[in-house]
Amino acid sequence: MGKQSGFSPRTKDAVAGGGIDGARAVIAEIGTVEEFTYGGRFKSDPQAAVRVVYEVEGLEKPWEDHYTFGKSGGFESIDDGYGIRSTQNKNGVNKGSGGFFFNESIEQAAEASGVDIDDLIAIDGDGFTYRGLEGRSVILGNRKFTPVDGEPKDRAVPMQFVDPASGSKKNGKANGKASKGSSSDDIEAKTIAVIKKLLEEGPVKKADVANEVYAAAKKDPDAKAMMQWAFKESNLVAQSELEDDAPWSYDKKKGVLRSAD
Repeated sequence: MGKQSGFSPRTKDAVAGGGIDGARAVIAEIGTVEEFTYGGRFKSDPQAAVRVVYEVEGLEKPWEDHYTFGKSGGFESIDDGYGIRSTQNKNGVNKGSGGFFFNESIEQAAEASGVDIDDLIAIDGDGFTYRGLEGRSVILGNRKFTPVDGEPKDRAVPMQFVDPASGSKKNGKANGKASKGSSSDDIEAKTIAVIKKLLEEGPVKKADVANEVYAAAKKDPDAKAMMQWAFKESNLVAQSELEDDAPWSYDKKKGVLRSAD
C-alpha cells in the first residue's frame, strides 16, 4: 500500500500521547460513534470511538465494547458510520488510546492469520474504515491495555481470524462470498427460505440463527455467504418489518425470531 497523507490506522504512523479469553465470536456489528459517554458517566467529555458488537459462543447476549480515540471534537465518522477521520490533521492514531490498542490487535491478528490488513481496516480518503471487519469470525483473547493516565488492565480483542464453518484458519479469512453464478438476491432468498423452515420447528434465538442456517444449508455452495447474511441483525430486522408477507417476527428485546404464520 502506498503512502497516504490522511489519518492512518497503521500503528507505524501512530503519534505519542496521552470468561471471554479464547472464546470464538463473530464481529456482528462494527462502526464509529462521535460521542461515546461511557453510559452517560462522562456526558461533559464525550469521546470518539469504534463500537464493536461481538456474538460470543456460549453467551446468550451479544457483548459490546468501545475503543476510544480521543475527544469528540477531534474526529468525525465517515463511510456511513463504518469509518473515522481526524479533524485535527493528525497523521495517525494516538498511541495511548483504546482505538490504537484495537487497531494494533487487528494488525497482529491479521498477521497471525495470513489476512491482508487492508481487507479489514482500509484507508478511505483522509480517514479509514472498519467495514471489512463486519461479519468476521474470530478468536478473542485478553491483552494488557495501559491507557496514558490509568492502570494496566486486561481487555478482550480479536487475536485470530478463523473460518466460521470449521473453526480453522483458511488463509486467515472466512469466505462469505457467493459462489460463481449466485447474486446477493439469490443469497437473500435462499437464506430467508432456510430460516422460515427452521422457524417451523419453533422460535430461534438471533445469536443461533447464522449457525443453524449453515448447518441446514452446508451442502449448498453458498452456505457460508448465507451464514454471513444471517449474522447481520439489520437483515433480520428488515425482513420482520415488511408490510406484506414478512417471513418472521423479531422480538429485539429478547433477541428471538418467530414464525410469522
